[in-house]
Amino acid sequence: MKLNIEIPIKGRACPRPRRSGGGGVFMPKPYKDWKKQVVELLQKATDERDIELCEVKMLFLFSKPKRLKKTSGRVPRGTKPDTDNLAKGVLDALQDSGILKDDKLVYKMTACKMWKSEEESECIQIIISTS
Repeated sequence: MKLNIEIPIKGRACPRPRRSGGGGVFMPKPYKDWKKQVVELLQKATDERDIELCEVKMLFLFSKPKRLKKTSGRVPRGTKPDTDNLAKGVLDALQDSGILKDDKLVYKMTACKMWKSEEESECIQIIISTS
């Protein structure tokens, strides 16, 4: 099975948990709000649930900064946020949405971040393949 999902939202890195004054830990509100929105978009995008052993490919497309506006096509993005932290946020959302049974069942993962071409919109493209 091969599942292609494109969600129209800008990628966001998964931050480190913060410590509260009472000694507990929490995730920052902007990240929690982003992840909630991604979960909703994923659930609308597919009825597929509880995928087990799989490969996940992710492509994060971002708007180009002014210095790159004259370049055509996609351009690799070598700046923050870190690609692994972008992927972590998406894996968490895939699990919270119920699409993945558990993100530990991802045996292979590829993640790429690019500056988008003029014709494209900021988005996250996800391909999930099972054996």
